[in-house]
Amino acid sequence: MITLEFPDIPFSLNEYKQMKVRRAGKGFSMSQVRGMVLTEYKQYWAWLVKIAMGEIDCDPEHPLFTKPVIIKPELFKAGLPYDNDNFWGGMKPVIDFMVRFGIFVDDTPDLIKHGDPVWHNSKLRKMILTIEEV
Repeated sequence: MITLEFPDIPFSLNEYKQMKVRRAGKGFSMSQVRGMVLTEYKQYWAWLVKIAMGEIDCDPEHPLFTKPVIIKPELFKAGLPYDNDNFWGGMKPVIDFMVRFGIFVDDTPDLIKHGDPVWHNSKLRKMILTIEEV
């Protein structure tokens, strides 16, 4: 079992869509916006995953988890919680980088199960993921 702490929470799918629309209103086409937003977003989460991993010893050649796991998220943010589909859809880049950096061998549904998020109403945005084999 490992626990990773992040100083942010991924956008829900709805927030991601709204961000693209706001930028499109500033003179960019939707295809330009999609590329810019996705690139910036992925770079941001790549760094956050690397920082959260800290001293965990793993690499893509020797992933930390090769058997099925469950990810149990604990989330802190102000306002209403996301619904599960929106939350897990927004987690796609985070999980992709966990695979790329060697935490998981793959991100197939057979190997990664989604636990129900536990939400805390807080002014501080952060996410704690507990990952354990099933």
